[in-house]
Amino acid sequence: HSISVNGGTDVMQYYMSANYLDEGGLLKYGDDGRQRYSFTGKINADLAKWLKVGYSVRFNRIDYSSPSFASAGENKENVFYFDVCRYWPVIPVVDPNGFYTAESKIYQLTEGGRYNTQNDVVAQQLQFLIEPIKNWKTTIELNYRSNYNFSHTDYQTVYAYDVNKNPYAIANTTSGVTEYAYKSNFFNPNIFTEYSLELENGHNMKAMVGFQSELFKQRDITAKQNNIMSGIPTLNTTTDNARASGGYQEWATAGFFGRINYDYKGRYLVEANLRYDGSSRFLRDQRWNWFPSFSLGWNVAREAFFE
Repeated sequence: HSISVNGGTDVMQYYMSANYLDEGGLLKYGDDGRQRYSFTGKINADLAKWLKVGYSVRFNRIDYSSPSFASAGENKENVFYFDVCRYWPVIPVVDPNGFYTAESKIYQLTEGGRYNTQNDVVAQQLQFLIEPIKNWKTTIELNYRSNYNFSHTDYQTVYAYDVNKNPYAIANTTSGVTEYAYKSNFFNPNIFTEYSLELENGHNMKAMVGFQSELFKQRDITAKQNNIMSGIPTLNTTTDNARASGGYQEWATAGFFGRINYDYKGRYLVEANLRYDGSSRFLRDQRWNWFPSFSLGWNVAREAFFE
């Protein structure tokens, strides 16, 4: 389902849209499915003859749920789908007593626990376009993106029944709960200014200088505990073997760049570039370096003889 609205005037325009998607899963036993919610908003305005501003935001949420036995998790790696590929057609679904067989994996799907995850992404951009004099334009872009992920996995002890209708454990003899949380932030400013000049007799020149940077930070935490009490799958309702892990990571880049373009009647083209870039991924004394480039072009279609 989707809905959108847009409108505006000569000096301001806006756009908004919202979407919802509901996808059912493939499993006949053990419900699985995915829902997606998204929103987009944009606004552009002319604050002055020499200044334009724009802002956009995008939000996206995905909820996914499935049996933990059918999800790629710790020590699982989609073992259910791997088993399906190996099944013989003579494996029965139910036994003579009316119970599902252990080999059918139906009890594992319906009673073995759930895997639920929610992922949110928020992306924003603020842009300024400045043109104080003709042919001199400055662009300022500020981009910011956040990502949040929370997932829950619980493994419940699963029982099948023998010929005398006595239950026996067939999966997850030790039940447990795993909670995972992740967050990341990405900031990216881009600032560049350019000036173009049209000379006489078909000579044209353009110069640009700018700055670009990226900063990425993330953190995650995982908590696990065994032996679920009363079938309630939370960390507070488990009893022993608590384990936790987590950490922080970040990286950054920065770069200064310049470019000069020249063309004669769009026929002969010359371009020279120079960048000075640095990255936190390298050692401090080897972090920055120069990156020049040069190009020549000939647009033969502009030649008189080509006509």
